[in-house]
Amino acid sequence: MNNILVLGTGSSVKMFCHQILDVTDATIKIIDPAAESIVKHFDKNRVLAHKIDPNNLQRLESFISDADIVVVPKTLENLSALAQLCIRYRVHLVTQERVNRDIVKWNDEVVKNGLLFLFEVGLNPGIDHISAMTLLETIRQREAKILSFESYLGDMPAPEANDNPFGFKFVENPDSVLKKFKNPVFFRSQNQEIKLAEKNAFERYWLKDIESLGHMEVFPYENSLFYQDFYHLPEAETFILGVFRNPGWCESMDKIVKMGYMSNKKIPGPMSMIELTALLIRRKTTGHFIRKLANFLNISPTSVILKRLEWLGLLSEDPIPSGCGTPFQVLSAKMNEKMVYQDYERDLVLLFQEVIVEYPDLKHEKFSVTLAQYGNPGKGMASTRLNGLLLSLAVQLVLKNKSRLTGVRLPVVADIYRPIMQGLDDHKVQFRRKIFRDV
Repeated sequence: MNNILVLGTGSSVKMFCHQILDVTDATIKIIDPAAESIVKHFDKNRVLAHKIDPNNLQRLESFISDADIVVVPKTLENLSALAQLCIRYRVHLVTQERVNRDIVKWNDEVVKNGLLFLFEVGLNPGIDHISAMTLLETIRQREAKILSFESYLGDMPAPEANDNPFGFKFVENPDSVLKKFKNPVFFRSQNQEIKLAEKNAFERYWLKDIESLGHMEVFPYENSLFYQDFYHLPEAETFILGVFRNPGWCESMDKIVKMGYMSNKKIPGPMSMIELTALLIRRKTTGHFIRKLANFLNISPTSVILKRLEWLGLLSEDPIPSGCGTPFQVLSAKMNEKMVYQDYERDLVLLFQEVIVEYPDLKHEKFSVTLAQYGNPGKGMASTRLNGLLLSLAVQLVLKNKSRLTGVRLPVVADIYRPIMQGLDDHKVQFRRKIFRDV
């Protein structure tokens, strides 16, 4: 019997437990103040709750030492410290968290102890890597030069649930989504490395026409260049990992960033929402404030962007939400108040990948992959299902580990992405693949 330690809860953990219990005899211990909300759905002899902060590693050391695998389904404050504890007690690690250079430094120790640390095996990141590697494996058999690789992934409201001005809703707390956009952006376009500072992260976007869905906004985020080496595509003149959103998101978020709502600076005391907005743009609320804000943002006073800001509550006389001490916390709270799913609504997980290749005779082909997965009202969101499923497939892989893989790994090697892709196929997660010749 294997002991699995899960650090944190969230909607995907319930799905994860269902999958693991169905195919293994493992015992699962969930560490989180809200662990009971998950455990109540299962046999308490196999799924146990411990109401401990998953970031309190000092209290968790004895739990880690007893585990075979530690699973991290959401962001932890000190992943590097957790990795060191896993090495000390010879425990495998599986997480949807992005790998970082601090973790990579521990690779030799991980290998020495015969361990597998598997990173980026959730929905985002994760399914994009697995799909990309499957596609690139097929392309490389054709002995073509890969000129361009683009990959876009997003979770957004299904068309019938797209009923707010931002065209977006949050499955869980907005904090974790918004924090992903608080970093500079790096990508390659037509052989040029491009860097966007945090304040300009939403400036570069374009439209992609997706079959049956129409035009969607796409934009690069995080550090795409970091992954170009992992994908073994040094020759690619364009390499972009990005995000899908409904039209209008980037323009609006760009102005919210420029207003200062992503800041972690302390708010100097109680005030109304419009007073906070005025403070951030260094203007007074008196005398045509909307025109002042429009001038600051360099947009028309009748712009739809201002209508979105008004709808979100950033221009209201209401007090800032209780417990919020920074503009970022205020923004997150307002979005959590107005941009969440109702129980009867569906989400849509959309993945689109496109590769352009060149053959020795200079002819070109374009390969594309599309995944569109909808949630099921009353049974769960598509993002929740996929995230839990991917984590469970990764854990099953580690438990079996027929290939005896060790080290700090991403799902970009065949012994990892092939069985996970097979598991997705077994669960009816279907990717549509197309080839366009002479492009």
